[in-house]
Amino acid sequence: MKRTRSSIAFTLAVIAGSTFGQVASEPKSYEGQQVIRVTHHSGEELARVLELTESLWSEGVGRGPVDVQMSRENVELLRKEGIELEVVVDDLQADAERERAEIAAKRAVAHLGGDAIDYSNYYPFADHVAFMNQLVGERPDLASISTIGQSLQGNPIWTVNATGPGDASNRPQVAINATIHAREWITSPAAEYLLESLVRDYDSNPRIRNLMDTVDWYVTPVFNVDGYLYSWSTERYWRKNRRNNGNGTFGVDLNRNWDIDWGGNGASSNTSDETYRGTSAFSEPETQVMRDFLLTLDDLRAHVDTHSYSQLVLHAPGTFAQVTPNQAALQAVAEDMSDAILATNGAFYTPQRGVDLYEAAGAFSDWTGLVLGAFGFTIEARPTGGGLNGFSPPASDILPAAEEINAAYLVMAELRTQPLRFVLPESAYATFQQDESRSIVFSVLGALNNPAASGVKVFARQSGSGSFTEITATSMGNGMYGATLNAGDCDTTVEFYLQAMTTTGTVVDFPANGATVPIVADVTADMLVFSDNGETDPGWTVSGNATDGQWQRAIPANFGRSDPTTDFDGSGRCWLTDNGESNSDVDGGVTILTSPVFDVSSGGTVNYAYWMNDETNTIGAEDYFRVEVSTDGGSNWSIARNYTTSGSWRTDSIDIGSEFGNTSQLRIRFAAAENDPGDVLECAVDAISIVVPGECGTTCVADTNGDGILSPADFSAWVAAFNAMSPACDQNADGVCSPADFSAWVANYNAGCN
Repeated sequence: MKRTRSSIAFTLAVIAGSTFGQVASEPKSYEGQQVIRVTHHSGEELARVLELTESLWSEGVGRGPVDVQMSRENVELLRKEGIELEVVVDDLQADAERERAEIAAKRAVAHLGGDAIDYSNYYPFADHVAFMNQLVGERPDLASISTIGQSLQGNPIWTVNATGPGDASNRPQVAINATIHAREWITSPAAEYLLESLVRDYDSNPRIRNLMDTVDWYVTPVFNVDGYLYSWSTERYWRKNRRNNGNGTFGVDLNRNWDIDWGGNGASSNTSDETYRGTSAFSEPETQVMRDFLLTLDDLRAHVDTHSYSQLVLHAPGTFAQVTPNQAALQAVAEDMSDAILATNGAFYTPQRGVDLYEAAGAFSDWTGLVLGAFGFTIEARPTGGGLNGFSPPASDILPAAEEINAAYLVMAELRTQPLRFVLPESAYATFQQDESRSIVFSVLGALNNPAASGVKVFARQSGSGSFTEITATSMGNGMYGATLNAGDCDTTVEFYLQAMTTTGTVVDFPANGATVPIVADVTADMLVFSDNGETDPGWTVSGNATDGQWQRAIPANFGRSDPTTDFDGSGRCWLTDNGESNSDVDGGVTILTSPVFDVSSGGTVNYAYWMNDETNTIGAEDYFRVEVSTDGGSNWSIARNYTTSGSWRTDSIDIGSEFGNTSQLRIRFAAAENDPGDVLECAVDAISIVVPGECGTTCVADTNGDGILSPADFSAWVAAFNAMSPACDQNADGVCSPADFSAWVANYNAGCN
């Protein structure tokens, strides 16, 4: 049977009883250490490299280049011996100091009362536990937290169970974990981003609701707790757990300790090796408790062990000794996961067999795949290599990494748990304007070994009453379909759901139980008065004194060096700073993109997507990316937003009335400035719109002559309508004109307008 949810409160007593309340020791020095990438051409060369290595940075050792940590002296020895190498981190101590300084600086200005994990910084273990409890506290109907057991040093290993209301006993399960290797700090926020999406987007995102109502999720953001604590207190680049091996060495690689080809190639018997496998399979408390927990799950469909770095989606076999009959299916899912990642922020994660990189016996995801029968994957997060800060990428990478890995988690879950996969853009269920007729486009794709669907339908109704009406869904090819949804009066709703049939005749609703829990969109009188998707120029002007990187409208060249790989809304074009093949960033001043004048006398909201990236070479205090507002046509400007978090497309909005006051002379501008030639700043904006509030008109049902007022003349008009059997006669809305409508007209007349 499945585990039942048990909610465990997070208290100060728990903190005090755990080693994450301990006093930090002096951090280890990495003085004189470098990280190099070695291209070895023989087994002898590889053996020589490993002999001189301080720490292995690659997940394993195989056919391709290998990243290792080594003293400068030993690097010079390898050079003299003619071994091919490149330095990817020149000064590891400086790198560690840079990261510590960035973390401290951001914590010093952090606002109290927000989320314990905000994806803008790296955080210690206590903050991760606090965030898990925060999410559970917000929605105890959707999530619970429990400890699946204790680490070697007695620390709790916390897991959050997230699933929709109701009986979850027949729902398939998906398991996600991160930080099995202590130094891979960027991975825990990815698992927590998934948790946040499942909990906080349940009510607003049909895709999330569907995956919560049909899947039982188990997420462990920090698996190797002891090692993680040690990487914060003492040794930043520590990988293993904290097992005292009894000979002066410490640690077992928890990703070589599983009973799947244990002791085979790619796992070391040397206790000082980074891939030390332990004394036996499941010799470590951490792997024991995770094994025992997963064995209680009776329908585990998929699992991801989240690592860094290298940008990979790996699957079994992990060694040549492993028999993997479903390799083709694993590769197909891995490719879809990679595609989802690429579509998020433009980063490519290579999908492939683990063994094609290196052999790794006793790996976690191979055990879940080949022993438990789930689809097991290892995701290696950004960056692509150690030269991009490897295990300590800048904090600006945390959010984009979390976003793109979350996309892979969701696609994997859909492919392994859903009969069919429905893809519906958010624009389909955004707020409708009154009487709007909206064309929506969606996809119905194969999943769970089912091919693409047939019998695709859309069912819709207004205002949550009455039966659903089938709406024609027109095939557009390649699994895409189009339909038209019609809204009624403001302050009502449009409700709809999608339906398709598998080749075996199973009818599938999206979201699940769509007729009972449909997608709901509000209808408002608000009016869209301006919209710019970048495809045309509606009157923007470009100015400023920047010597390079001026704003221009174009399809992103995807040349690298911190620029966006695609636009935001999928139309193709956007506004961005310099789009040439050499793709120079903003230099020598400021470039300004200024709008025409808008009338928002009754208030309004400016919505937009923005891209700001300085990760190639972080900008200084003299550089900025701002959004500014003028309420007098451009004579005076005020800063509305000043962005510092970079790395992916994000959305924001400005409520003009509440922030600046209503005006008939609104202008907005986007200003990107870079004044240090050594800094790199790239910016972009897209999907810009302005919405002004409207008022729902009054309803006067008894106003049968349509003059906008109630008077005795309306009775004469009703009599005429009755005699003509026209629709205005139907005052009780029963669909027919009858004497009963006279009593209804009197009641409506006495009720007045509303």
